[in-house]
Amino acid sequence: MEEILKAALAYFELGSHEFKTGTLRFLQMLDQCTNGTIGQFDEFLRERGHEPLSPSILTALGKKPDDHIGFNDFLILMYIIKTRRPCCDLCQAFLKGLYFTCAVCFETEEKTFNLCLCCISKQKNCLHGHGLLVDNFAMLHSKSKALELQLEKNPKQRRIPMMANYPPTSGEDSAP
Repeated sequence: MEEILKAALAYFELGSHEFKTGTLRFLQMLDQCTNGTIGQFDEFLRERGHEPLSPSILTALGKKPDDHIGFNDFLILMYIIKTRRPCCDLCQAFLKGLYFTCAVCFETEEKTFNLCLCCISKQKNCLHGHGLLVDNFAMLHSKSKALELQLEKNPKQRRIPMMANYPPTSGEDSAP
């Protein structure tokens, strides 16, 4: 969670004065409206239509629902909620780093299908039967405008790195 805290702190520090004061006021309001615990924060969010916090998020944070929510905890949880960080669809582990996602679901479904590095070897397709699972970095890279411009210059390059020529067909070079 240290990297997520660093990212959340960076967003806070880069934010406008209004963003910072609004964030601090929201944390103060939570302390006044609730008993200041993570469980009450979760209930507060659910009452406003947010998904409940996954137990794996609290585990990764090293917290229990009755623990007090401090400033760093608050920033981490808000970052997770705002960025919609997923959990593994098989084991429910919080996906704080590298994970695999279904490229088809990413484009066409209301909810993405995501797998942690441990579960990718157990599940080769998403629950919808799609078989194109790629890591989150490759997915992000495939969506970049820079890659789109590179592909216009060299159309022989494929859209999803690592998967384009796997396994290599006869007569094609198998080197990356």
